[in-house]
Amino acid sequence: MSAEPARRPPPEDESSPASGRASDQGRIDHALHLAALREHSLLSLSELSQNLSASPDLFHMADLVLYNLMGRFGTAKAALWLLSSGDRTAVLIRAHGISQSLARATGAACEATLLRDAAVDLQPVPKSLIGEVFGTDAGILAERTAFEVMAVVTARETPIGLVALGPRIGGLDYASLEMSSLQASCSVLGTAIQNLNLHARMAGNNLELRRANEELKELARLKSELLSNVSHELRTPLTIIIGYLELLVDPLMSREREREIMPIVVAEARKLNDMVGRLLTLSASSQGKLVLQMETGDIGNSIRLFCEERRPLINSYLREFTWSIEPGLPPVRFDRTRFMQVVEALVENATKFTPQGTLLRVVVRQVPDGARTAVAIEVTDSGPGIAPERLPHVFESFQQGDGSATRTIGGMGIGLSYSRQLVEAMGGRIEVRSELGRGTTFTISLAGAGTGAPASGAGTPSR
Repeated sequence: MSAEPARRPPPEDESSPASGRASDQGRIDHALHLAALREHSLLSLSELSQNLSASPDLFHMADLVLYNLMGRFGTAKAALWLLSSGDRTAVLIRAHGISQSLARATGAACEATLLRDAAVDLQPVPKSLIGEVFGTDAGILAERTAFEVMAVVTARETPIGLVALGPRIGGLDYASLEMSSLQASCSVLGTAIQNLNLHARMAGNNLELRRANEELKELARLKSELLSNVSHELRTPLTIIIGYLELLVDPLMSREREREIMPIVVAEARKLNDMVGRLLTLSASSQGKLVLQMETGDIGNSIRLFCEERRPLINSYLREFTWSIEPGLPPVRFDRTRFMQVVEALVENATKFTPQGTLLRVVVRQVPDGARTAVAIEVTDSGPGIAPERLPHVFESFQQGDGSATRTIGGMGIGLSYSRQLVEAMGGRIEVRSELGRGTTFTISLAGAGTGAPASGAGTPSR
């Protein structure tokens, strides 16, 4: 008896119970995957928001958001541009994975679109639409830089910048959920930049108020000195002169007595003239020559506090500002208030006369000075530099590096010429070196006030 052939089970169609269970499981797996993506995006957004709110530096903030996005989406290329508050040009803040020149050109090609009112409503733009949305040149440059998506950064319904991301590792496309996550990140960044700019404006206003207060204090001091001189020095000779003149007009005054009085009147008049001359000298000194209040102290800590206070304001001009203070600095002899005005003058010089995107850096370090140790304070910028023929004259009579008209720096009117006078009056020296196209460095040197023992609370590097 032959064996009956084994029967294969009939194929399951989509209407069968087993097929339905597989389809349901697929939908569940897909829903779980989407839920995981949403959770990951929310966690990344929360982390990004916390980090941005704690950062006082625009360029550090740019690194935070780009590294966050690159890690979240798995890409090795990213860039951030911001529109300047003045001429509204796209300034490259950070670029990772692409050349600086290509990144700057891409930002410039997108400027016109960012300046339109409709840009605030733009959703993240994929690579296929970059040329259509931002223009043909932007599309060509996006191909060269391999950007896959661009998203507008907005604050208070105003476009303020642009973020671009490269291809994802593994060739995955940017899904709609990830596009929404990118847009949310740009909104978080826009809010953080707006808050940073508000803080910078507050710092700027406080600085102006402080300068005005210093000027009012100086005026009050000069007024007090003037009144004191008038009261104590001018009143006495005037009283003597008036008293003797009243005697001279007396008709009963003898000729012999008149001859005795006249030399006294002349002497007091000459004394009065000398005092008026001294007052004029005082007035002249108030316009330039100041009495220094010297002290021995830690200059590194003063500069660190200055840099921390000024960084938001300098960042608001789209200049990157960093500093480094060597630990264990020796104490120096200096007038703290006047010296910080010199440092402020040099930093403001670098801020005013360099293009956006420039790096400004303050370095404080020990240097050898014969048998003792000196402290060097360097203020460096990566700007256009000073022409060689102008370099020897930068400290002369407030001249600018470009040879234009008189300039004053800061609310107290401190120019480079007077800065040198102040530094030299403190026993130091100030020098400048520059190279066209590579930046300028001003260096102030102050001799250590002792054997080189470190001052208490010596400064430490900022980062």
